[in-house]
Amino acid sequence: MKIHSIKFKITLLLVVTVTCLVAMLIGFNSIFSEKVYMNRKQKSMINSYENVNEIMQKYTDLQIDKDTMCADMENISTAKGISVLVVDSSWCTIYVSTQGDDSMMERLRMSIFNGDIFKNNGSQDKAPEPKDQEDDSDNPADKDDKKEHRKRLEDIIDMSGTSLVENRTIISSNDNYTLQKVY
Repeated sequence: MKIHSIKFKITLLLVVTVTCLVAMLIGFNSIFSEKVYMNRKQKSMINSYENVNEIMQKYTDLQIDKDTMCADMENISTAKGISVLVVDSSWCTIYVSTQGDDSMMERLRMSIFNGDIFKNNGSQDKAPEPKDQEDDSDNPADKDDKKEHRKRLEDIIDMSGTSLVENRTIISSNDNYTLQKVY
């Protein structure tokens, strides 16, 4: 093929055009798409949390029953593609979405709760009991303090025995919730 032929010029123009389009596509994706996606996902998660909060407030006020609450939560988690885990103040599971897979639930349990809160999953893992120290006093108040100290030790999260490596970024926080990105 000659350099001055029309066939060569058209082929060269086509190759240059495709190369420029691919380079522009890679450039736009690397610069803009992650920011746009993360902003949209963040807004979606915050809106979803507000919806979950409304549903749980209605459930707490006995305006809706448990079946309605579960159906509404499932609709939110399915529509937004998020996993929802709701526990009450005694750390008993109220609701777990079907979007949540077992590895995510195990990671969440190990990193945040560190105990058997998933009563309906049948997990029997417990935090290790601290060794009892010799009691030097007969004061009942000291015994209560030691019980409280033991309880606090049970709440400590020890991730050193796991192979999980986590990085956390707080996306949004207020008095009711903290939205975190865990990766």
